[in-house]
Amino acid sequence: MSQNDSKEVVGPRGPCHMKRFITLFAALVTLAFVPSGVAASGTLFGGAAMSGNQVKLVSDLSDASTANDASGINFTSTGVTTFSTLTQLATKYDVTDDDCGGGSPRFQINFGPNQNAFVYLGPSPTFTGCAKNTLVDSGNLIGNGDACRWDTSQLASGTQCNTYAGALTLLGSRAVLGISLVVDSGWLPAFADKEQTVLVCDIRINTSTVFPCLGTKPGEGKGREKVTICHNGHTIRVAKPALKAHRKHGDTIGPCTQAQKEKAKKKGKKARGR
Repeated sequence: MSQNDSKEVVGPRGPCHMKRFITLFAALVTLAFVPSGVAASGTLFGGAAMSGNQVKLVSDLSDASTANDASGINFTSTGVTTFSTLTQLATKYDVTDDDCGGGSPRFQINFGPNQNAFVYLGPSPTFTGCAKNTLVDSGNLIGNGDACRWDTSQLASGTQCNTYAGALTLLGSRAVLGISLVVDSGWLPAFADKEQTVLVCDIRINTSTVFPCLGTKPGEGKGREKVTICHNGHTIRVAKPALKAHRKHGDTIGPCTQAQKEKAKKKGKKARGR
């Protein structure tokens, strides 16, 4: 079965999210981005662009142009025929501007016109509060039991707040026509600059890995992927092999909170007063 590239990005009705419909008429750009021996291929659309080995997905409503209101990647030749044959769906993602929210970023699995299953990225069940400037691995979303991560409300008998098990029961034998990874929430009132930006890489669909993260930045090759941590009240990035040692003396993963900054400041003043 062939999968069809769709230029239509249909906004989800995620938990506490607004339903949004966007149609993009910009030309799709075909890219070769997979290691040898991997069959998957795909296209970037909307405001999507390469940034090193990562894909920069932007939803920008701050200007008059509609070309970058939404962006994403359409995947083809994945080997997926029916929904039950989709055995792996995962990505690494880094929210660099604002937050996740409004049903974005998400995977979108198409079964026909305006018939999509949405798979939200970010912390369940609200899919807001993503760690900023931190590369996060979604893990395999197939088999994931998180509340409301799967939204099947566009499908007959579907529900807005579903799990993978519920989606499989509903859609197991349905033919998959396309798979996309989408960002389109620049419209969220919480985003003052009307822009949402997410970097993605290591996108895994069944046996394919597209846009591998390795070598994205100088010095970030195998074993040197960076992690954002809070160290003595300061937000820093360290290589993954060094993370264990930092965790042992109390550092935490993710940017420092205001409380951590204040605690470190008080500790410093106390030490200087001795």
